[in-house]
Amino acid sequence: MNCETVLRLLLTGSEIVSFEYWSEFALRLQRDETLPDDAAATVFSGVRIPTLFGLRLHGPWWTGKRHEWKQQVEAFPVSPAAGLPAEATLQASTILHLMGPTITGVELQEPGDLTLHFSNGEVLHIAGTGTESEESWLLELAPDDPDQENWWIVCDNKGDLFGKWPDVE
Repeated sequence: MNCETVLRLLLTGSEIVSFEYWSEFALRLQRDETLPDDAAATVFSGVRIPTLFGLRLHGPWWTGKRHEWKQQVEAFPVSPAAGLPAEATLQASTILHLMGPTITGVELQEPGDLTLHFSNGEVLHIAGTGTESEESWLLELAPDDPDQENWWIVCDNKGDLFGKWPDVE
C-alpha cells in the first residue's frame, strides 16, 4: 500500500479539531470512526486505527489559487506579530474557517504536494518542497499515543515520501 492510499484512508471524513502555531502550523485532525462506510476500518481490519492525527506544515501552504492567495496575504487587515511570516495571520484565520467541515478528498501530486478538499468547497494545498526544514509536512500521532511509532508519513523537503503503518494482507 502506498502513501497516497494510506493518506486517503486516514484523512477522508476527518476534520480539523484544533491547531497550534509555533514556528509551523500543527493541525489536529480527528477521524470519525463511527461512520458505517469507514474504508480505513475495512482495510486495516483488526488493527487499532487512531482517531487523532497531527499534520505538521513546515513548508508553504495556501487555499484556493496560489496567485489569489498572495493577493489575500497583502490585503489581509491584520498584521502578524514581529518576526512572524506575512501570511501567518491569514493562515490562522483560514484554519479557523476550515474547522468543522470534513475532508472529502485527498490528492498527492509530485513532488509530494498534498491537496485536501473540504466539504465547504475549500481546497488546502500543501507544498512538498520549498522549505528550509528537513520535512515539508508530516502526518503523525501524538507523542503519548501508544501506536505513535506505527503510524506516520513524512514528505521531506525534496518531495520524497516515507512512512510506516501496519501491514495488511
